[in-house]
Amino acid sequence: MKRLLISFISCIIILFWLFQGSINNYWIANYSSPSPLTKLENFRLWTLGKDINDKVLDFKEFAFSQYNNLGTLVTSSFNKNSENISEDVSKEQDEATNLKTENSNTQDDFKELIEQHNLNIPKVLPENQFAVGYTDIFAGDKDFTEFAFPEEALPITLKPGDKVLVAGDSMQQGVGRHIRSYLSHNYKIQSKDLSKQSTGLLNPNNLDWNKTITQELASDQNYKLLIMLLGANDNYGLYDRVTKKGYPFGSLEWRAHYLQRIMSIMYQAHEHNVRVIWLTVPNIRNPELNNKMQVVNSLFRSAAKQYGVLLVDTNVPLHLSGNSYSPSIYLNDKLVKTRSDDGIHFTPAGEKLIANYVLSYIEYINNLE
Repeated sequence: MKRLLISFISCIIILFWLFQGSINNYWIANYSSPSPLTKLENFRLWTLGKDINDKVLDFKEFAFSQYNNLGTLVTSSFNKNSENISEDVSKEQDEATNLKTENSNTQDDFKELIEQHNLNIPKVLPENQFAVGYTDIFAGDKDFTEFAFPEEALPITLKPGDKVLVAGDSMQQGVGRHIRSYLSHNYKIQSKDLSKQSTGLLNPNNLDWNKTITQELASDQNYKLLIMLLGANDNYGLYDRVTKKGYPFGSLEWRAHYLQRIMSIMYQAHEHNVRVIWLTVPNIRNPELNNKMQVVNSLFRSAAKQYGVLLVDTNVPLHLSGNSYSPSIYLNDKLVKTRSDDGIHFTPAGEKLIANYVLSYIEYINNLE
């Protein structure tokens, strides 16, 4: 009996040791405060368990991605069709760009009046006023609502020697893989993928995206484009280490801290002369989670608007609108499955659709054929 009890306790300790990350996430999601296990993080032997579990998850994700790649063989004909869709979108954007050019020529005649008018426009957008005065320990020591930048021109141009940084959660891993493959194969553009499953802007214990993006952009001057897709994991409360308070999801304080973290990444990109393509979270099957993602997307949208960043609506290539959800779409009279069975992630076909849509905003100049 004693041996059985010792074995049982040992198993419990090992499980806590290996799955401490998941336990910490569950605790902060439900209680908006740090897990008691975080007090052990100063001991290397304790954190080793999390490192081992992360390695296993990374291998699992790699194996899953390899399995998904096999699916692309089945959808080769579909991929050709999606490329045609991408070309159509690109043509529409070219027309929009030409229209903008014509409008800008007209505005030159009234340059002084326009500049004087712009001086009277407040930097902070009305929808972001609620976050003024807040600072976030992970975003940095600035109030990032104080900054605003003009809308950047489209399309985004890349040339030989430029590098692209891809970052986000597990949804980005598949999309980013297609983007990177296309850039490398067709235009010899180098890229780096920092995407990691179960990450977001809420829990820096999994991965501190603000710190990671800042350090990565500073490490290489060749970065010219940052492509972000995350947010699906940011559906719980936030704990502020400064005030020692927990804020429920969607509260004013929660939205203010989250907006600061979004803007911080956009600010760092601007400081390093790096363009940004920020992707929204597509509609999700679970109604409660989908409603939360509308809150997250609204903050992405308002931050992108104030910072002049390109926001790409991932619902468009998936043929979704409003709060609707569908795991499949019709392309050329064929039903194509775009979402996995969990109602969140993408199939290889869905990943390719979104990747092509993102790539339609990018123009390549002086590249090797």
